[in-house]
Amino acid sequence: LGPNTSREELLAMPPWLLFGALHWVLQFEWLSLAAIWRLSRCVALIDGVVAPENMPGPIVFPQSFKDVWRLWHSSLNLWSVRYIYRPLGGRRRAWLPAPAPVLFLAL
Repeated sequence: LGPNTSREELLAMPPWLLFGALHWVLQFEWLSLAAIWRLSRCVALIDGVVAPENMPGPIVFPQSFKDVWRLWHSSLNLWSVRYIYRPLGGRRRAWLPAPAPVLFLAL
């Protein structure tokens, strides 16, 4: 799998091979990003700043998109809930606080 893999090649792969390749790509992405995040968290701890754990573990079999978001970007999720969702009203007025963090993070 790669950026030059054609659609015909993907459709010709057996499902188990496609699933295994996708799983390997996700694990590789987690390892490469985890090294960067762990190093930056270590530097922050040396400076006396307690940063939240950003990626506690690899995303192997999430049950929903909410699980993916909480695992993959847990510190971003914590920040958006703390500084965008709750000040806008949280669960009391769901029509405004729910789309606001998504729009802010998407821009």
